[in-house]
Amino acid sequence: MNQLVQFLERWMLRMHLSPEHFWLLLAPNRHTLYFNHHRAAIISTRVRIASASFALLTLLWIPVDMLLLPEPGATIMALLRACGVGLFVYLAWPDAASRKNLARAQARLGLMLMAPTALYLAAAYFLAGVPFSGPDLVLAQLYKMLPFVVISGLCLFPLTLIESVLYAIILAPLFALGVLFNGDYAWESTLASIWIFVLLLGVFVMAGVVQLFYMFALVDRVSYDPLTKAFSRRSGQDLLDLYYHIAESHDRSLAIGFVDLDNFKSINDTYGHEAGDEALKQAVEALKGYIRQGDMIVRWGGEEFLLLLPNADIRGVRAVLERITEGWLGLRPDGQSMLTASIGLAERKVDGAEDWESLVELADQRMYEAKNSGKARAVSCNGEVFASDLI
Repeated sequence: MNQLVQFLERWMLRMHLSPEHFWLLLAPNRHTLYFNHHRAAIISTRVRIASASFALLTLLWIPVDMLLLPEPGATIMALLRACGVGLFVYLAWPDAASRKNLARAQARLGLMLMAPTALYLAAAYFLAGVPFSGPDLVLAQLYKMLPFVVISGLCLFPLTLIESVLYAIILAPLFALGVLFNGDYAWESTLASIWIFVLLLGVFVMAGVVQLFYMFALVDRVSYDPLTKAFSRRSGQDLLDLYYHIAESHDRSLAIGFVDLDNFKSINDTYGHEAGDEALKQAVEALKGYIRQGDMIVRWGGEEFLLLLPNADIRGVRAVLERITEGWLGLRPDGQSMLTASIGLAERKVDGAEDWESLVELADQRMYEAKNSGKARAVSCNGEVFASDLI
């Protein structure tokens, strides 16, 4: 066991893979809602592309069934394939819900995989005992290749190791059942099929994990502000849209805090831009200490930040604002005065906001109320003002 752990550690080191990334590639339970939102969009899009291809191939295979299979098997297979074409067309049709819901996207992926598997089992059943020779034998052998085509298709999707294994556990017994239907018990051909299946399975698992790894790297690169490591404005807009619709559909609270650092320009003018950059990073680190683990910080622009607080009611909002205004954001570069901010807050249910844009606008207006009334304070959605005696 120790040797296995050491091997994994060396492999992770060579791949520049942190332990956190390893667990993220292993299982989906640690993935953020934001990342799952993007993964759902990718899986949904690729299911549509693959389903469109399967629909065309399934339709073209009907004449082959009519040529090779005896009646009534040929007619039954033609009807089954027509149903399969209909299912693939349905899966190829745009589905907005699956682009935002990972469980729905994976369900559509599973449905796409089960359709050709069911057709393979039906064809194997009707082909059992039918003698073939010449060109017909070549076509009959192509039926046996379908499991490998399905497994190869899975390489298109960014899946965790556990997800890949689960799909394999579901598909492998079904393909084995098809071998039993074919009645091909020659150990040489059976062993060769198993070996090819295992090799393709390994390729599929590695392809899915590698795609997931590069997806993590890409999302990290485009989602975070390189200076402060807060979410970028573009990713923040995606988060706002996502969490607003979740709050709206489940009638939950969603609070937005608009934070503007006070007198930030004077830091750049007096101490230089490097000091200003350090002040921005210091502010974000301080804010992280005041919010909950599931809350998010977005760099909205310059010295402006948004606090995204899902499921935060008035009581929770008050607790966050009290912590911020009691401790503020550390010291300014002079080492004596506090780095403060003007903060405006809005909450979806209390303010009756119809979309996240209006929620941000309300928070922005209250931030200006705080700034115009003396700075170093927060104005909440109920008109309550939070300030500190430290200033």
